[in-house]
Amino acid sequence: MADPVLLAACGAGGLVSGVFVEALAVRHRDDADLDRPLRAPWSRCGSCDAPLHGLELVPVAGPFAHRGRCRECGHVVGVAQLAVQVVNAVLWILAGIRFGASAPLVPYLLLFSGLLTLAVVDLRTYRLPDRLTFPMLYGSVVAVVVLSLVRHEPARILYAAAGSLGFFALLALMAFVSPKGMGWGDVKLARLLGLWLGWLSPILVVHSLLVAGLAGVVVGLVVLAVRRGHSAPFPFGPMLALGAVVAILISPALVA
Repeated sequence: MADPVLLAACGAGGLVSGVFVEALAVRHRDDADLDRPLRAPWSRCGSCDAPLHGLELVPVAGPFAHRGRCRECGHVVGVAQLAVQVVNAVLWILAGIRFGASAPLVPYLLLFSGLLTLAVVDLRTYRLPDRLTFPMLYGSVVAVVVLSLVRHEPARILYAAAGSLGFFALLALMAFVSPKGMGWGDVKLARLLGLWLGWLSPILVVHSLLVAGLAGVVVGLVVLAVRRGHSAPFPFGPMLALGAVVAILISPALVA
């Protein structure tokens, strides 16, 4: 049974960090933003780019500081900000349940927030920007090595490398065979996902891809129904992130 205090701390931390997740996602809301330098203040309106401050930065209450609208342009911001904060908090609580008060908890908390950021950006722009994916990948490589050595489990470094290379190879092959169905941003993301899946067990790469594929089929059917039989492209990055998160959370059962 997970420690209630730990889970409460994870929930509170998830809400607070969710403010930054939404802020970073807003800074990548369209193709033009992907080439703009990141600069302070971080939190800005997703429409007019006006900086947010004061009560607007408070988790949960902040999005509704001005009745859920930007004080400058009136753009509705409350629901989107609150959704990201709540989802991030739920992910942190689930990570707390999965890992408990152990060393792996911290990097997986950061991973879940990073994946949520990438998923939101991909949904908005249909792109996974390298300036978000690569820093996460490089930082994860260092974290995996340090975590493995601290826990006196150096073999896990090899597991993580195998997972990363394996997931990358699978998605690269899919992108080569069907370039319209798989973007290279997804292939790059696979290296990050495979690293943390492989650290637990390389076999989780297969489970993660299966969950992502199933989620993609469901979303595709929903799109067909909404469009009345007319298909439309949709980003696969969020499906990959979902598959990885699910595989990580239930990894003890999958590995067993």
